[in-house]
Amino acid sequence: MNLKNDELTKSINTIGDVFVKDARIKARNVNVFYAEKKAIDEVTIDIGNKEVISFIGPSGCGKSTFLRCFNRMNDTIDICRFEGSITLDEEHIYDKNVEVLSLSIDGYYLKTNNEILYIPFDYPCENSKQIRNEFINYAKKFKI
Repeated sequence: MNLKNDELTKSINTIGDVFVKDARIKARNVNVFYAEKKAIDEVTIDIGNKEVISFIGPSGCGKSTFLRCFNRMNDTIDICRFEGSITLDEEHIYDKNVEVLSLSIDGYYLKTNNEILYIPFDYPCENSKQIRNEFINYAKKFKI
């Protein structure tokens, strides 16, 4: 079968449910642009606590671009523009009060409501509020 990209995209259906009860992460109508080129088109998905998911597709279809939305790594690309909504534990990670301060090999720093929060990529905890509380206590202890 020889399909053009548009025909191939229309022929692919999502397998499974995109919505889950008590989702930790919710992505709604996510669009990502590189200048005027739309790299991601209206992606909506929930990710539950301790849920394992996979994004499978051909090279250049937007898998990595979508994953970079979760830790806001696309913010470091000048021509990249994000539209839509992503929440982590009901907190909008693209809210004006949430600022990415820096990215590192093992995590990232966010600034929210005058608090600086370091979130390691493999932090073993149940929710981001626990991370924030632990970080604030650490910062106060060492007067950061």
